[in-house]
Amino acid sequence: MRNWLTFAIANLFLMNGYATNKYENRVFAPMINSLQVLLESDSLSDPILHNGSDDHIIIGFDQMSHRPHYYSYRLVHCNADWQKSETLSEIDYMKGFPENKLESQYQSTNTTFEYTHYSVTFPNDDIEILMSGNYAVEIFDSEKIDSVIATACFYVSEDEVSVEGEVSSKTPYGVNNAYQLLNFSVDCSALQVPDITQQVRTVVYQNGRLDTKVFNQK
Repeated sequence: MRNWLTFAIANLFLMNGYATNKYENRVFAPMINSLQVLLESDSLSDPILHNGSDDHIIIGFDQMSHRPHYYSYRLVHCNADWQKSETLSEIDYMKGFPENKLESQYQSTNTTFEYTHYSVTFPNDDIEILMSGNYAVEIFDSEKIDSVIATACFYVSEDEVSVEGEVSSKTPYGVNNAYQLLNFSVDCSALQVPDITQQVRTVVYQNGRLDTKVFNQK
């Protein structure tokens, strides 16, 4: 089923405020390449970190030179629409320093193009994540804190609800055509959810491509 369609169910969010920009996996500097966000135990799965597990999220990228450079990062909690959660402060969702340096790096050897690989894992010795949700990491020049070179996104889940889904190639538009039909159900009986339409948000996307996402279907 993963090869056809990956579906992600956003955890419960109160949508009380929005920032101007939405976060996504994106590079903003021409010398930066190969941005990846991976689950350490399964690099082919979605970057979902189960809170309380021993697993890690690994974020890595390449700077296309051997010239020494210093980068830092900051962790941002986002709402279901990947905008900064305005109602939360950093002490609500993390323990540690809000900005930290990227310590892990190595230079390429015997390659056609020289590059330096940088990476960071979550959680780490500097940051402990306290709550579930959508998270964005802003990577920036350590000497220019407003100069963001890349953003990377991952999820933290507490597994408080169960999700079941079924994919079929038989749709109103034909059989084995260019469309798939997805039926899914979300069991929220373990939580108090007074207003499902406002507190449960769903996102359906194909093969990890957020540009194909279908947001908040009834």
